Amino acid sequence: MNKLFLCLSAIIISVSFASSNAEIQNVSTNKSLYHFGDSLIISGSVSYDSSIPSIILQIITPSGNGLAHIDSITPKSSGGFSKTINVGGPTWSEDGKYTIKLTYGESFEKIIQYENSFSEPESESTPDKTKSPPTAAPVTIPTKQPSTDQDQFEEEIFRGVNPKMKLFGFPSFDKSPQYYIDRYNTKPQYKSWFDSQFPNFSINEVVGYKTTHVENFPSFDKSPQYYIDRYNT
Repeated sequence: MNKLFLCLSAIIISVSFASSNAEIQNVSTNKSLYHFGDSLIISGSVSYDSSIPSIILQIITPSGNGLAHIDSITPKSSGGFSKTINVGGPTWSEDGKYTIKLTYGESFEKIIQYENSFSEPESESTPDKTKSPPTAAPVTIPTKQPSTDQDQFEEEIFRGVNPKMKLFGFPSFDKSPQYYIDRYNTKPQYKSWFDSQFPNFSINEVVGYKTTHVENFPSFDKSPQYYIDRYNT
């Protein structure tokens, strides 16, 4: 599950193709100011369009040059959606205004405030006016160093090395590469959606198989699940 979550951290370019039916109707967050370790809950509704499977979520840093978080949200057929994110960490290194950008046919932006520190409760004791108030020790937030295989995996995914990991559930294990290639070549709307999501990759690179030393194995006409089932039975 941890690796599956990391897969969703790949860099997704904003959707440039807008469906005539899909639009974001409203978006809200559980609060406006967040600190390290807080839970950010993003919820709202869209005009559901079955041809667009996911809402693209990007949280842009105050400088505008980086991404604190990137994800995809699958809306319900009723249009409702909700996503919970734990804020803080190496990608949340700046204090200031972060932009939540949601893309589903069209784009919607919302600003939140973030402070890279722990929230502390106010003291209930009455300070002694004859003494200087004690100085609070600074809070040091540990940063994770890329030293393990898992850290290296996360770093590579964040750079967008593996296009198969960009969208949760795409490509599906139940569908063959040829299924997606045929849709791409025969359905202009699907082609536009794919090209907006994977501008630097061909359809074969995203949904296809790597070449092996065995000719026509795996076959583009067979799904990954087909081979897994054969292997297990």
